[in-house]
Amino acid sequence: MALVLGAQPVSAAPEPESDGAPAPVDAPPPPPPPIEPPPATAATAPRVAPEVTPAPLTGASRLDANGLVEAEQQAYGLYMDGVHALDDAADPDLAIDKWEQALRTLPDERPYALSRGALALRLVTAHQVRFFRDGDLDDLRREKSLLLGYQERLVDMVPTDAEARSSRHSTMQTRIDEIDGELSRLEDDQGTTEEQLGKSLRGEYAARGAETWRPDPSDMGWHPRADDPRKHASQAHDGEVAPEETTPEIVEPTDPGPRPGTGRLVVGAVLTGAGLGGLGVGAVGLVQANRANTFDPEQDPQQRRMQIGEGERANGLALGGLIGGGVLTVVGLAVLISGARKRSKSPSRAALTPAVTPTHLGASLRATF
Repeated sequence: MALVLGAQPVSAAPEPESDGAPAPVDAPPPPPPPIEPPPATAATAPRVAPEVTPAPLTGASRLDANGLVEAEQQAYGLYMDGVHALDDAADPDLAIDKWEQALRTLPDERPYALSRGALALRLVTAHQVRFFRDGDLDDLRREKSLLLGYQERLVDMVPTDAEARSSRHSTMQTRIDEIDGELSRLEDDQGTTEEQLGKSLRGEYAARGAETWRPDPSDMGWHPRADDPRKHASQAHDGEVAPEETTPEIVEPTDPGPRPGTGRLVVGAVLTGAGLGGLGVGAVGLVQANRANTFDPEQDPQQRRMQIGEGERANGLALGGLIGGGVLTVVGLAVLISGARKRSKSPSRAALTPAVTPTHLGASLRATF
């Protein structure tokens, strides 16, 4: 007989009374609590590029005719200040400031649309220069915004030429696509800003073309308004004719006819001229007659008779020329003196007449001889 020490008889637990329902099943354990991600920091937060919207390119509005002219002149001065700042001083910051002021100053009307587009393109080039200098992506975004605004304003710049609008739109879109490619690379690429800018300058990004994009220089020039807004405004306001439409009115003095003594002066001058001519003929005759008085010992009688005849003819020519020329000269001088005396007693016929208009000031000088 075997003896088991320390063993306790184990009795089977009584089974619960069943009422016909199935036995309950144990529930699964609850899931563990979710692991909270660490808070995002500047280094781990994803970078979201700001949306680039078209620049409105708005300017001055509600200006009268004089205000339109003054605003255009001020805007042009700022435009030229920006050109000198970028081209001469290589200062894109100052150029951007001047051209943004010009945009705000230029009237926001269709006659100034081409100049507004020129300012937008000037700003694009200035932001390009500053981006290559500083590597700030905001310059790229601003450049794209200006180009989008330029595209929206094309209908005002070229309202009647659809082909020109399409060409300009395509040119701007080329640069916009380049900017999108550069922004995508620079915002997602690893490396320092200097490394990224170096890649951009070397053209390692797919969006950059083989040549640097440049707008057409003719689209960057100033386009002054062709007409003067003051003409229409002046006529509508007070009915006056604009100064540009007036012509100088010169009051012509009444023609009094020739001055006294003019006829005598003319006759005297003619007679004096004829008399001097006669005296000249007489002088020639004297010279020829003097030569005829000298005989050559070797001359035969026939030659000597011919020489004597030439001398007589020269004497007649000299006598007639001297007498007739002297008389005509004396008479002509007398008539000239008489006419001069008569003219000296008459009043002066020189007249200085003023010519004055709203835009012209001058004088008209008229003299009678």
